[in-house]
Amino acid sequence: MTDDDVDTGDIAPLDDAFFRRAALRPAGEAVTLTLHLDPDLVAWFKGRGGDVERRINAALRVYMEAHRSSDV
Repeated sequence: MTDDDVDTGDIAPLDDAFFRRAALRPAGEAVTLTLHLDPDLVAWFKGRGGDVERRINAALRVYMEAHRSSDV
């Protein structure tokens, strides 16, 4: 199964209200990684203030946890 095969029509978008309610978790040991991101994506996170790297990490963690059951 690929990502395109998954029906995500019933998943609510991650809007501003989501990020106002979101809680950042204390980080454990971090890994330094160079990551190339689209400029508009970075601008969107920067526009919400705070620590951009922590916010992106939190968003990726939410995605990972939501998809963990599909790991093989």
